[in-house]
Amino acid sequence: MNRTRISWLIFTILLGVALPGLLLSQLSASRGAQCTVDGAGGAMYLTVQEAVADTTCLDITVAAGIYAGQINLSRPVTITGAGPDLTIFDGTGVGSAVHVTGNPVTLNGVAIEHGLNHALNVNTTGFLHLQNGAIRNTFVGSDSAGVQNIGTLWLEGSAVYSNTAEGRGAGIWNSGVLTISHSLLYDNHAIDNAGGAIIQSAGRIAVFDSRLFGNTADHGAAFYIADGDFFMQRTEVYSNSANQVAGLSLYFGSEGDRAEVHESSFYGNQSTGSASAISLINYNAFTITNSTISSNTALAAAGFYATGTDVYMDHVTVAYNHADSRGGIVAGSASNAFVIRNSLVAHNSSDAGSFPDCWGTFTSLAGNLIGNVGVLDQCIGFGAGDLVGSDSVPIDAGLLPLADNGGGLLTHSLQASSPAIDAVLGACLATDQRGANRPVDGDGDM
Repeated sequence: MNRTRISWLIFTILLGVALPGLLLSQLSASRGAQCTVDGAGGAMYLTVQEAVADTTCLDITVAAGIYAGQINLSRPVTITGAGPDLTIFDGTGVGSAVHVTGNPVTLNGVAIEHGLNHALNVNTTGFLHLQNGAIRNTFVGSDSAGVQNIGTLWLEGSAVYSNTAEGRGAGIWNSGVLTISHSLLYDNHAIDNAGGAIIQSAGRIAVFDSRLFGNTADHGAAFYIADGDFFMQRTEVYSNSANQVAGLSLYFGSEGDRAEVHESSFYGNQSTGSASAISLINYNAFTITNSTISSNTALAAAGFYATGTDVYMDHVTVAYNHADSRGGIVAGSASNAFVIRNSLVAHNSSDAGSFPDCWGTFTSLAGNLIGNVGVLDQCIGFGAGDLVGSDSVPIDAGLLPLADNGGGLLTHSLQASSPAIDAVLGACLATDQRGANRPVDGDGDM
């Protein structure tokens, strides 16, 4: 395991395991009164802010209802609603519906919506854990409609949807530490700029077991990462639309920035300009393993585009992507390494016809299947140890249609006659994208 993966592993363990324990230990150590809020009466308090102002209330239960006005959370507290369809914090006419400066704060079973600036604002000192909640229905005429996070935010089992910004970052603007697990981000729209679902200008993001779909933007409909670190695992990015890059855009990061994608799928994304699923421009380094990039469309480079970025690709399927030019994978800069091993790139297409599966200079570590390197010698670096087709004799990779083949993500299974079966050279990854062990018979499949 390389040092980059180790550092990310430590980071994800801290966020995914240590933080719940931290929240519980801090709150249980000073357990205070159990307080209730009901705007209709019959409870201890009529408003959430009244209960928060009582510093003995560390656990606050909020009845169903719409609670209007800004809620300022400046101290450790746990607030539990009746569910996001029933307990609603409405910021109509105020800066934000919820403003967090306290640490730690937990919100469970509430919806946060509207607000003149954003629905939710997590400040530099704030730590918020949102469980089983929703951030939705917010329109702003500038940037950052749903969430502005410059502190620490953990979304768990929650949804960010139906937010619109005329500028950037319709769903979430992150410049702090953001963790997303078992959550949905959909129907967010950055009308004239970047970051439909998420934009990051600094900090770091980790996304696990989530789905991003139906988001739109001028650039980066699902993700627009302009700086900082990025990690994604067991996540689907699909049916997003943009002028440039519908899926994941990593754009001009700082020296030392790292981005990784593992066990994830990008499919059905559409770009009217260049790049659709993944685009990397001057972003230092990017690793992708055990993932699927399929059925995306763009004017150019529909599947995977990289320039000014060192890339490591291992056990990745890039198939059935279509562009006017260069449908599959594109290495746009010969001065950066594009290392690829045990990956399948086939059945991509381009209207120009010259470079359907690949274009550029690659460093093959063998075990790859390239269906069609095209003509004019513009796909360089594959050879001994690879299965390489040509424009006149392309290779049929024997892929079955996208389906849930286990693991909850859409992937391509191999037909029994596929040349990719048992074609891996050297050590293969311990599990496949579904989490199933490999190899099962002594040889590894791509």
